[in-house]
Amino acid sequence: MLDGIRQFDPSLGFPDLRKCIYRIARDTRFSVNKEPYKTNMGVVFSPSGTTHGDLSCYYMHVEPGGSFISCGVYMP
Repeated sequence: MLDGIRQFDPSLGFPDLRKCIYRIARDTRFSVNKEPYKTNMGVVFSPSGTTHGDLSCYYMHVEPGGSFISCGVYMP
């Protein structure tokens, strides 16, 4: 997937994929759902090479019955 995105957005470079994947452990402190692990997987590809940053990014979400790919900019 990253090779395909890089064809039209070369600014991605070659990120460390270990830093692009969200954790699978759920933060149960404030959640009603106390299951220890998430049922989804999220991956972010951005020029900064991490899941956090103020640059545009591409996000892939994989979950049973609800997978999607999106892109955009988040600037709170």
